[in-house]
Amino acid sequence: NIVHAVLAWFLYHIVTVGKNPMDIFIDEGWRLLRSGPFSDLLDELGRRARKRGIGVTLITHLPQDLAKNPTSMSMASTALIGRMGPDEAFAFFRSMGVPEAEARGHAENVSRLAPRVFMASPSGGRGALFPVQITLPATWLRFWESLGNTMGFQEAGK
Repeated sequence: NIVHAVLAWFLYHIVTVGKNPMDIFIDEGWRLLRSGPFSDLLDELGRRARKRGIGVTLITHLPQDLAKNPTSMSMASTALIGRMGPDEAFAFFRSMGVPEAEARGHAENVSRLAPRVFMASPSGGRGALFPVQITLPATWLRFWESLGNTMGFQEAGK
């Protein structure tokens, strides 16, 4: 796929040649994780990126795809888990090796999260969870609004 080839070249170039620390966000990361060669490249880049002050963030609405992929979760230092159904959350935590009773408790908490609140979990789903509220910068909100924002984002406090 040409998209994978171009993205692979771009990421490799940034991480191996680039000299500036940065954050790279990959939305719908599950699509890339399903590609065997790209998944291997992500593993390699993730290891090199840390040494150069580059953060790589995979974003997905399909946590089961992250859980199925050993590369993505072995590289994860923190998972931000948004609201999802209790059964889906339970399956996600169990796939991460969380004991059953603890996974049920986490799943209940995750299923009741308010908008823009995530549970942060060190070590990709294992360990103590703590709530994190995400506040989007006003500049981003205006940008999305100019594109016809249909996602319901609004400034904090409104």
